Amino acid sequence: MIIKSFVFDAGPLEVNQVLMADEQTGEGLMVDAGVFHNSVIEFAADQGIKVSKILITHMHADHVAALADYAKAWDASVVAPAPVSAAPGARIVGEGDTVQAGPFEFEIFQTSGHTPESISYYCKDQSLCFVGDAIFAGAVGGTPLDELHAEQIGHLQRTIMTLPPETELFSGHGPLTTVEIEKAANPFLQPGFTRLP
Repeated sequence: MIIKSFVFDAGPLEVNQVLMADEQTGEGLMVDAGVFHNSVIEFAADQGIKVSKILITHMHADHVAALADYAKAWDASVVAPAPVSAAPGARIVGEGDTVQAGPFEFEIFQTSGHTPESISYYCKDQSLCFVGDAIFAGAVGGTPLDELHAEQIGHLQRTIMTLPPETELFSGHGPLTTVEIEKAANPFLQPGFTRLP
């Protein structure tokens, strides 16, 4: 299966909104929906992408504020880690669940800490994981307490860092990275490194 994925860094917080689709059928999905742009709708139409699901990694406004608009534009169903007023019929998922979005199957990992409900979506067949704000290239999502930082690092070490090294990590902000790079170079994942105040 060949895929194509497109990352849009949108709004003042430059949140990554990802479109992912099967290249042959056009069946696809969107990950996170913080800022609405008609250009995203037009791009999907031009590329022949049929968005049937929107996957939400966590409930911060920069990841969900435009959810209702995108869901309406595509008549797409929503998958989220917690109830969301913009999509009252959303499927709520957590650790151990699986999600089918077009031809893609995702395994759900709990990666809380940045927010209590944060989850990541792992697609084994495509060797990629949508990690929201749990981890970035060279950093991790901010946490207000040492205990939450420890919780987040624990989840990352138990789940994301045990994935195959070539697995691509699509973060909620910033560039793509891989498990191999983050294991080697992310200071927050090294012994003795703590969160920044």
